[in-house]
Amino acid sequence: MATINEITGIMKENIQTIVTIIGEGVVNKQLKPIEFHTYLSYNGLILCTSKPKDWRHVELIAFGYTDNLDLMFAYDNDRVEGICVLGKFNDGVV
Repeated sequence: MATINEITGIMKENIQTIVTIIGEGVVNKQLKPIEFHTYLSYNGLILCTSKPKDWRHVELIAFGYTDNLDLMFAYDNDRVEGICVLGKFNDGVV
């Protein structure tokens, strides 16, 4: 399925998301972005040097998976080339 950016040809980078709750107006809370801490490999846990913005997709698998860290999966176009990451999903923004 194509994204709206692919359909329109518009790429929006470095935009700030404004959250509005209908009937309550604009929420001025600064949202906390997703953080990557370590990724899982066949050698164990390895410090993750990539950032969530480096990936096209970040999927939350489980909140509080271990040691107050969330389990996520990050990939670009092909899930086969993705990585499992432990970190903080926080408010789910990049």
